[in-house]
Amino acid sequence: MKKIFAAILLIATVLLTASCGKGTSVAIHAVILDNKVENLFVWDKEIMSLSESVTYKDKSGNETFKAEYYYEDAADIYSMYNICETIGDYKLYAYEGSVYTETEKGITAVVLFSSTYTEFLASYLKSDFPLDGQVLDQQSSSRKDGAVHAAYHTKLTPQQTAKLRSFGIDGTETIRTDYVITDDNFISSVDYTVIAKDETYLFANRSFVKGTEKKAGVFDSVSSLQKSLTVDFIFVGEEQQGRHFEIPSGVYLGIDTADYEYEFFYDEACTEPYEHDRAVITENTVLYVRAKA
Repeated sequence: MKKIFAAILLIATVLLTASCGKGTSVAIHAVILDNKVENLFVWDKEIMSLSESVTYKDKSGNETFKAEYYYEDAADIYSMYNICETIGDYKLYAYEGSVYTETEKGITAVVLFSSTYTEFLASYLKSDFPLDGQVLDQQSSSRKDGAVHAAYHTKLTPQQTAKLRSFGIDGTETIRTDYVITDDNFISSVDYTVIAKDETYLFANRSFVKGTEKKAGVFDSVSSLQKSLTVDFIFVGEEQQGRHFEIPSGVYLGIDTADYEYEFFYDEACTEPYEHDRAVITENTVLYVRAKA
């Protein structure tokens, strides 16, 4: 897998040199490709971890949402990466091939009912962001504090606009995207500014930090968990093979169905719906599943 990414890098990488000055064109799509998580870990041999902070703000500049993401190479090469997502008191861990969540109530083992661990990771590794434009029209570039500052204008696609309508964005706006790119071609931050007819305001910021070693303690909550119980899913009224999973004892059970819609029950007659937070799992468990009508 990584050899494939390395081959892409040999074709796509565009290095920003110290000669970049104001007005110099920046091959931003190639830079963005280089900064995808999996490409960073292949290209930069010294990188051991990557941290990302995402912040949204309202029109008055007040923070409305914040999320933190942490990435590192997994010890198991088949698991590829370990990821921790933090949103307030909620944490999601993709760790050595297993997925868990943690809240004040406790830890949940999430079984990937309709996808693989690699497919689950892909949703985090693709690095898509709701305000990233498909066509970026460069407005300016300059060098400051040892980095290139490049600004672009873009219009949102109808699909992007649909996802952002709840934020008051209707598709008539222009998005100004400001990248800070260090001399080693690393995007250290991105600002997204909404330019509307009557107002302009900073809507979101993403900042990135590379680490030369893995952060201690990030996965302490789940790293010692040992899978000792089985969970079996039996399809009702369908000729489908069941699903079999192993989870640790003493955790809640969560079920990720990806893009599929299923209902889960404690009984074969499907009269008692499964409740995630009903109790922690302390014994081997059988659940019954059927497609939603």
